[in-house]
Amino acid sequence: MSRYEDTYKSLHQRATASNLIDSDIFVSIHANAWTNEKANGFEVYHFPDSSPGNCLAEKTYKSFMNKMEGTINGRGVKAANFYVLRETAMPAILIELAFITNPQEEKLLNSYYFIQSGVNQVSEGIKKYFKG
Repeated sequence: MSRYEDTYKSLHQRATASNLIDSDIFVSIHANAWTNEKANGFEVYHFPDSSPGNCLAEKTYKSFMNKMEGTINGRGVKAANFYVLRETAMPAILIELAFITNPQEEKLLNSYYFIQSGVNQVSEGIKKYFKG
Protein backbone atom coordinates (compact mmCIF):
# COMPACT_ATOMS: atom_id res chain seq x y z
CA MET A 1 0.00 0.00 0.00
CA SER A 2 1.33 3.40 -0.88
CA ARG A 3 -1.35 5.26 1.09
CA TYR A 4 -3.49 4.62 4.13
CA GLU A 5 -5.23 7.97 4.00
CA ASP A 6 -6.46 10.37 1.35
CA THR A 7 -3.15 12.12 0.63
CA TYR A 8 -1.56 12.75 -2.75
CA LYS A 9 1.65 11.00 -3.79
CA SER A 10 3.29 11.89 -7.08
CA LEU A 11 3.76 9.24 -9.75
CA HIS A 12 7.50 9.39 -9.07
CA GLN A 13 6.91 8.81 -5.32
CA ARG A 14 4.67 5.83 -6.03
CA ALA A 15 7.12 4.13 -8.39
CA THR A 16 10.14 4.92 -6.22
CA ALA A 17 8.49 3.57 -3.07
CA SER A 18 7.64 0.29 -4.82
CA ASN A 19 11.16 -0.05 -6.15
CA LEU A 20 12.73 0.68 -2.75
CA ILE A 21 10.75 -2.00 -0.94
CA ASP A 22 11.47 -4.48 -3.73
CA SER A 23 7.82 -5.32 -4.39
CA ASP A 24 6.98 -8.47 -6.36
CA ILE A 25 4.27 -6.66 -8.35
CA PHE A 26 2.82 -3.16 -8.65
CA VAL A 27 -0.96 -2.72 -8.81
CA SER A 28 -2.47 0.75 -9.16
CA ILE A 29 -6.27 0.99 -8.85
CA HIS A 30 -8.22 3.98 -10.13
CA ALA A 31 -11.63 5.33 -11.04
CA ASN A 32 -11.55 6.46 -14.67
CA ALA A 33 -12.92 9.77 -15.97
CA TRP A 34 -13.80 11.25 -19.34
CA THR A 35 -15.58 14.30 -20.71
CA ASN A 36 -18.31 12.11 -22.24
CA GLU A 37 -20.47 10.82 -19.39
CA LYS A 38 -21.42 7.79 -21.50
CA ALA A 39 -17.84 6.45 -21.38
CA ASN A 40 -17.94 3.24 -19.37
CA GLY A 41 -16.20 0.04 -18.43
CA PHE A 42 -13.39 -1.79 -16.68
CA GLU A 43 -9.89 -2.03 -18.16
CA VAL A 44 -6.39 -3.06 -17.15
CA TYR A 45 -3.14 -1.59 -18.49
CA HIS A 46 0.41 -2.95 -18.58
CA PHE A 47 3.68 -1.58 -19.97
CA PRO A 48 4.06 -2.47 -23.69
CA ASP A 49 7.35 -4.40 -23.41
CA SER A 50 6.48 -6.32 -20.25
CA SER A 51 5.30 -9.87 -20.87
CA PRO A 52 5.04 -10.51 -17.08
CA GLY A 53 2.98 -7.31 -16.80
CA ASN A 54 0.78 -8.47 -19.67
CA CYS A 55 0.30 -11.85 -17.98
CA LEU A 56 -0.65 -10.17 -14.68
CA ALA A 57 -3.04 -7.84 -16.52
CA GLU A 58 -4.69 -10.72 -18.42
CA LYS A 59 -5.20 -12.85 -15.31
CA THR A 60 -6.56 -9.91 -13.32
CA TYR A 61 -8.88 -8.81 -16.12
CA LYS A 62 -10.26 -12.31 -16.71
CA SER A 63 -10.82 -12.93 -13.01
CA PHE A 64 -12.65 -9.62 -12.58
CA MET A 65 -14.82 -10.05 -15.66
CA ASN A 66 -15.73 -13.66 -14.79
CA LYS A 67 -17.50 -12.35 -11.69
CA MET A 68 -18.56 -8.89 -12.83
CA GLU A 69 -19.73 -9.55 -16.40
CA GLY A 70 -23.23 -8.16 -16.72
CA THR A 71 -22.46 -5.59 -14.03
CA ILE A 72 -19.89 -3.63 -16.03
CA ASN A 73 -18.64 -3.47 -19.61
CA GLY A 74 -15.22 -5.02 -20.19
CA ARG A 75 -12.89 -2.72 -22.16
CA GLY A 76 -10.02 -5.21 -22.25
CA VAL A 77 -6.32 -5.37 -21.49
CA LYS A 78 -4.24 -2.60 -23.02
CA ALA A 79 -0.60 -1.59 -23.25
CA ALA A 80 0.32 1.96 -22.22
CA ASN A 81 3.44 3.96 -21.51
CA PHE A 82 2.13 5.29 -18.17
CA TYR A 83 4.81 6.55 -15.78
CA VAL A 84 4.07 4.06 -12.98
CA LEU A 85 4.10 1.15 -15.44
CA ARG A 86 7.33 2.28 -17.07
CA GLU A 87 9.27 3.28 -13.94
CA THR A 88 8.58 0.32 -11.68
CA ALA A 89 11.13 -2.49 -11.63
CA MET A 90 8.54 -5.25 -11.29
CA PRO A 91 5.52 -6.44 -13.29
CA ALA A 92 3.02 -3.60 -13.05
CA ILE A 93 -0.63 -3.04 -13.89
CA LEU A 94 -2.96 -0.06 -13.70
CA ILE A 95 -6.63 -0.90 -13.20
CA GLU A 96 -9.49 1.43 -14.13
CA LEU A 97 -12.47 0.02 -12.22
CA ALA A 98 -15.20 2.20 -13.72
CA PHE A 99 -15.87 5.74 -14.92
CA ILE A 100 -16.69 8.09 -12.07
CA THR A 101 -17.95 10.54 -14.71
CA ASN A 102 -20.66 8.06 -15.81
CA PRO A 103 -23.70 8.38 -13.49
CA GLN A 104 -24.45 4.63 -13.48
CA GLU A 105 -20.84 3.69 -12.83
CA GLU A 106 -20.50 6.35 -10.14
CA LYS A 107 -23.24 4.43 -8.33
CA LEU A 108 -21.24 1.22 -8.77
CA LEU A 109 -18.16 2.88 -7.31
CA ASN A 110 -20.26 3.83 -4.27
CA SER A 111 -21.60 0.27 -3.96
CA TYR A 112 -20.13 -1.96 -1.26
CA TYR A 113 -20.94 -5.05 -3.38
CA PHE A 114 -19.12 -3.75 -6.45
CA ILE A 115 -16.03 -2.62 -4.56
CA GLN A 116 -15.81 -5.74 -2.37
CA SER A 117 -16.45 -8.12 -5.28
CA GLY A 118 -14.05 -6.19 -7.49
CA VAL A 119 -11.27 -6.25 -4.90
CA ASN A 120 -11.84 -9.97 -4.32
CA GLN A 121 -11.61 -10.69 -8.05
CA VAL A 122 -8.49 -8.55 -8.50
CA SER A 123 -6.99 -10.54 -5.63
CA GLU A 124 -7.96 -13.81 -7.33
CA GLY A 125 -6.30 -12.68 -10.55
CA ILE A 126 -3.11 -11.84 -8.64
CA LYS A 127 -3.15 -15.27 -6.97
CA LYS A 128 -3.51 -16.91 -10.40
CA TYR A 129 -0.54 -14.89 -11.67
CA PHE A 130 1.68 -16.14 -8.84
CA LYS A 131 0.52 -19.74 -9.32
CA GLY A 132 1.61 -19.57 -12.95
